[in-house]
Amino acid sequence: MRASTPNHNAMRLVAGLAYHRPKAGARLRFVDLLFVARAHRRRGHAARLLWELRQAPIELSVRKDNAPAIATYLALGLCATEAPTYAPDAAHLALRTTSYLRTRAKLECKGGRGDAVGPATAPRRAVEHRVAWDALTTAERAFLVDGTVATEGDDLSRAAATRLLRGQEAPGDPPDTRMRYALLWEEEDA
Repeated sequence: MRASTPNHNAMRLVAGLAYHRPKAGARLRFVDLLFVARAHRRRGHAARLLWELRQAPIELSVRKDNAPAIATYLALGLCATEAPTYAPDAAHLALRTTSYLRTRAKLECKGGRGDAVGPATAPRRAVEHRVAWDALTTAERAFLVDGTVATEGDDLSRAAATRLLRGQEAPGDPPDTRMRYALLWEEEDA
């Protein structure tokens, strides 16, 4: 399910998304991680990755002290929920789409479609999907782990971040509940 295969020599990894379905057959996508490298924030990369999940309701947890991320999610149509799939701790806020169709429309208006929207001078972007931790390259894994640790600060070790990102796959788990990944690549500056 790859949107396109970027030439990794001419592109850099700028954002990553890890998500899963909480129950077999569930439409809801729970976002475990959405990370955009600091130098690439405020360019629509979060919207572009969430656009990849546009066919279903989305839920995520965000640190309460991350005002820019909360503002982005609210602008995209996510709302605080009092009945989250996973109860967040006191430092986090649970957000969910109230209407995934409205969120999908907002994502399309915010440039979520990537190259089709935006100025002609915008760098080319490509999203790649991975369906298993083992399908990620070492550099992609490191990017996601580093992003998880950066997002959670000192509260999370690299080992704990790796366990979180791998998911709790057990031999009997239905394939549609396993962790999935979307990686956003952007053309290097000329």
